[in-house]
Amino acid sequence: KSTKAVPVFGPLGSAFNNVNVTQSAIEGAAQIATSRYGFNVGSFQIPDGTKLSVRDALLKLDWNINDSHRASLRYSKINQSEPFYNGFSATGVSLSSNWFVQGKRVESTVAQWFADWTDTFSTEVKLSKRDFVSIPVNNARLPAIGLQFTGALPTNGVGTSTANRFLNFGTENSRHFNALDTETYDSYVGGNLILKDHEVKFGWDNSRNRIFNAFLQNTLGNYTFACVNSSATYTYSFGPITCGTATAAAVEAAVLENFRIGRPLNYQVQLPAVGGVLESGAGKWTLQNTGFFVQDTWTVNNNLSLVAGVRLDRPAV
Repeated sequence: KSTKAVPVFGPLGSAFNNVNVTQSAIEGAAQIATSRYGFNVGSFQIPDGTKLSVRDALLKLDWNINDSHRASLRYSKINQSEPFYNGFSATGVSLSSNWFVQGKRVESTVAQWFADWTDTFSTEVKLSKRDFVSIPVNNARLPAIGLQFTGALPTNGVGTSTANRFLNFGTENSRHFNALDTETYDSYVGGNLILKDHEVKFGWDNSRNRIFNAFLQNTLGNYTFACVNSSATYTYSFGPITCGTATAAAVEAAVLENFRIGRPLNYQVQLPAVGGVLESGAGKWTLQNTGFFVQDTWTVNNNLSLVAGVRLDRPAV
């Protein structure tokens, strides 16, 4: 949940801000967001606890049940957090509400049982499960918001670009509904039979992969606020303005006023159809395959062996 404290920003001209977005514009946007809309745009400060981290855990157990049977169990888990400081470019600067940490988790369990039933017949059973989850942890739950500044360069500005310059804050538009979750189950039962000069292998295996993949942009909304020329229906409290010839200070005042009164240059949002839900736009499906196989290795003599086999697969989606 966003707090309402007004953040502290790095100095204009620092490595964080070289695209001619002024310190007063940043602080003005922060003040409007707090007093008018009740949210925190963030700052240039790295949030506490933000770091690239990978934590691994591995457990393996082997059990010699008796001379003819043995079993093993293997468990592993990987947790990863990778911070992303997006929104910075030759023409853009972003605040911490626009950043996120990509969280990933990989967890797997494998169990096996090996059995020698006779001197000529043995079996193997293997069961496994693997989970993979990748979900961004956003610094804020807000629309994506950009303040667009153009035209004359500000006094003592840093950089020379007169193109559209952007101050970005709010939730990055591609992280509004973004999640990948897969769950994979594998099973295998196989036998090995020796008949004089023949070694016969046979068995069954099955794999099932359940997938949830969501990538929906702008589901929380995406606003751009900019300077728009005055007209009979488009007025400002400080008087008329022609954005292309106005001073940088006047353009900044127009952008901030449009942000304060909620008058965007453009707005977009992605919503479900009437009566539907956002999850309907996610990929939700299962891929499954079942296989049967048999193989014979015939040792004709010390110099020649022949291998023949057949496998039948039945895939399903």
